Amino acid sequence: MNPSNATPQVWLRANQYLYYVLGTPVYSDREYVLACQRMGLDGSGGSDLDSSYTEQEKRYARDLLDGNLPHFE
Repeated sequence: MNPSNATPQVWLRANQYLYYVLGTPVYSDREYVLACQRMGLDGSGGSDLDSSYTEQEKRYARDLLDGNLPHFE
């Protein structure tokens, strides 16, 4: 996925998917909170159910995990 096509909301949900579903965050808790604050997002809470996330969010999460995308800021 092209990072220029990603919204802050997709970034947020992709990171929640990595943290709550896969258990493999790409950011430390502190980095995540600071990034959410910079983007004006409420990063609290996410679902641990795979079915709660869209395919776009999961694809973006996999690309982040694989290092195929720059960190969204």
